Order: sequence, then structure tokens, then C-alpha cells
Amino acid sequence: MKIKYKIILVILIIEYFVLWYMNKTGIHLDSWIGNALGALVLLAPIFVLLYLIMRDEDISMKFKFLAKIIFWFLLVCYIAGGIGKAIALYG
Repeated sequence: MKIKYKIILVILIIEYFVLWYMNKTGIHLDSWIGNALGALVLLAPIFVLLYLIMRDEDISMKFKFLAKIIFWFLLVCYIAGGIGKAIALYG
């Protein structure tokens, strides 16, 4: 595994433990903006990892295609969720 993938995985693990600790201590972000920013911060390393996999020449086409599908699916879900939440709040 390349070092850049390991760094991103370490960032994901750190994010997981930070969120676990916040949940244990009762810290919650209850606003729409807080939830959107929190989700973006959590998804950013995943997006970067999937993007790097899509561009890596050492990975097979099957995994590149799967990474591309997951990348776009997560991006569309994030945007659609934000739009849906905004419509529910202000509609």
C-alpha cells in the first residue's frame, strides 16, 4: 500500500476516534450548517482516497471503476441530502 493511502487511512481513523469521543462526552452539532460541515470534514478524506485510486496506474480497471462509482454516488448523496434538508427547513 502506498504511503499516501496509509496517511489518508490514518486520518480516517483519527476522525473516527474524535467523533466517538465527542459522542461519549455529549458534544453534538444540531444545526444544519454544523451537520453539513461535519459530514464534509468526514467525507473529505474518503473523497481524496477514492480520487487517488481512480488516478492510480497500479490499480486494476475494475477497482478504478468501482472507486469512480462510489465517489460519484457519495458526492450526489451529499449534495442531494443538503438540498433536501434545505427544502425541508425552508420549504
